Amino acid sequence: MTGSSLLWVLVLFTAGLVCIIKGGDFFVDAAAWMAEASGIPKFIIGCTVVSFATTLPEMLVSVFAALEGNADIAVGNAVGSVTANTGLIMCLSLVCMECHMTRKQFGVKAGLLLAAVVLLFEKQIIKYRHRSFVPDFTRLNKFTIKHKKAFALLFLLLLAPAYLIQKNIDMYYSMDKALPSYLTSMEGLTKLKDDFGMACTQFVIIDDSLPADKLIEMENKLEALDGVTSLLAYNSIVGAAIPDTIIPDDIMSLCKQDGKQLMMINSEYGAATDELTAQLVKMDAIVKSYDPDAYITGEGAITQGLIDTTDVDFAVTAVLSIAAIFVLIAICFKSPSLPVILVLSIELAIWINLSITVIMGTEASFVDPTVVNCVQLGATVDYAILLTTRFREELRHLPRDEAMLKAVSAAQQSIFQSAGVFFAATFGVYLVCDIYIVRGMCALLARGAIISEIVIIVLLSPVLCVCESFIAKTTPSWRLKT
Repeated sequence: MTGSSLLWVLVLFTAGLVCIIKGGDFFVDAAAWMAEASGIPKFIIGCTVVSFATTLPEMLVSVFAALEGNADIAVGNAVGSVTANTGLIMCLSLVCMECHMTRKQFGVKAGLLLAAVVLLFEKQIIKYRHRSFVPDFTRLNKFTIKHKKAFALLFLLLLAPAYLIQKNIDMYYSMDKALPSYLTSMEGLTKLKDDFGMACTQFVIIDDSLPADKLIEMENKLEALDGVTSLLAYNSIVGAAIPDTIIPDDIMSLCKQDGKQLMMINSEYGAATDELTAQLVKMDAIVKSYDPDAYITGEGAITQGLIDTTDVDFAVTAVLSIAAIFVLIAICFKSPSLPVILVLSIELAIWINLSITVIMGTEASFVDPTVVNCVQLGATVDYAILLTTRFREELRHLPRDEAMLKAVSAAQQSIFQSAGVFFAATFGVYLVCDIYIVRGMCALLARGAIISEIVIIVLLSPVLCVCESFIAKTTPSWRLKT
């Protein structure tokens, strides 16, 4: 082919490509108009008119290629067009349009896709396998089993102090501690506190029918409270001598509506502090003495309600979680003794994790203990059940100490991998996230993964060895021979 012929082909190819692109735009607009004008759903138009029109050029190319003896081009065009339409076009459409997919749908498809990819590259995965990077804990396992009574005693000695220390964890409820200080909103809040003494603002909604002298008396008492920096009310601005009839409605509506009057109280105490809690109690007593149906709201009051609610709810949640795990273990092993031992080991790992926060003197958000209790409990119970199940299986043909040594050696690799993945995922978020509430939660979870692994491997295994005779007496099928 000469240079001029090649140039002419390129020109024709470019012109044809431009015509196809613009023709596609015109065709899609015309198809959408047909659907709107006829009332036929766009999906039906797409499956019939659009589908036939887009397939016709490919069919003609394949037919002419086959007639000229170019069967490879005919087949390649057919396969390529179908692949492009189902893969490339569908992906581009999903990228450019909003796609609603539930978590369940995504999870199923992602699982199937992952399994298919693993099967597809099975040979390559096996070919390039490397040695395990999991450390060898054989010497540590032998040491703990050899000194099992000492480690079992250490387990018991750690329970009480870990529980008592974690009870003193310092929690914060205010969102200003959960967000980074460089945010403009946080900088403005700092200015309010430092320059204007307005750390927290409360709103009092009272009956508008109260006499003016009673309102003034109540306002004076509220202003006299420790920590109150300012009070803003309708009569303190307008004055009792000016009748409401001469005040414009738009101004009146800012302070009075539906028989209620609004006043604003600024406090120098921050939300969720002991000082503000005491101030709110006194404020509520003063307001209710004049109007029993009055309301106190605002950041401090709402935060105090959050504290009161979460203290109860989180305690109930923790008890229910432990009870559920206890029942689950009792059913799995048909034993009344194993649930006590396993639940204590799980709780010890959680208590140690929270105790470290107390010892380090750091604050935790109000959701951290509950999240740690649920997530770390869920992970640790898997480790505990895995080790206990393997120990029971090895006991059927090995002596107690040898059975535990083999069980912990076999289970620790799965435990190490699971804890390592858990640690990497949470610690990675801790490193990159600027939101303090998320950083603190991820730091607790990452540390909890390591602590749970250590407690189960180092402390639970000797405890199970020491208590094995008692477990056998309370668990009918514990030493059942195969």
